[in-house]
Amino acid sequence: MKPYILFVCSANTCRSAMAEALFNHYAAKAGISLRARSCGLDAEEGLPASLGAIEAMEAYGIDLSSHRTQRISAELMKNALMIITMTKEEAQYLTALLEHSPELQKRVSALEPDIPEPYGGDESDYRRAAAMLDEVLSALAGANEGGDHRA
Repeated sequence: MKPYILFVCSANTCRSAMAEALFNHYAAKAGISLRARSCGLDAEEGLPASLGAIEAMEAYGIDLSSHRTQRISAELMKNALMIITMTKEEAQYLTALLEHSPELQKRVSALEPDIPEPYGGDESDYRRAAAMLDEVLSALAGANEGGDHRA
């Protein structure tokens, strides 16, 4: 299996799903073969992305309707080059869980600034989280510097 970046949040219905989609979108545009996957610390397997996340990604020309949630696992982390959480608190939690796996611990980091949880909020909360992710991930994926990258 090819290595990938693993984005992690709590339930994998909003933030990490959007992060995966945005990174893959920009990596493809930049001709980068590295791709992302996503999961949740407390995810229930097989749920769709939240409607708010699907709608927020539509503004970027990205279809998130086929996303299905998955719970974090040793298998997912094993093949990840980087394990990136949406908040510092989630990174600390995951690092503590991996106390007996120093090699995996080294791969864990958090996005900066923290990406606030939009679940339960309104459309503007999802748009704000998507915009924050867009700013960080378009640069990480090498799309281009600064500005609005929506399709």
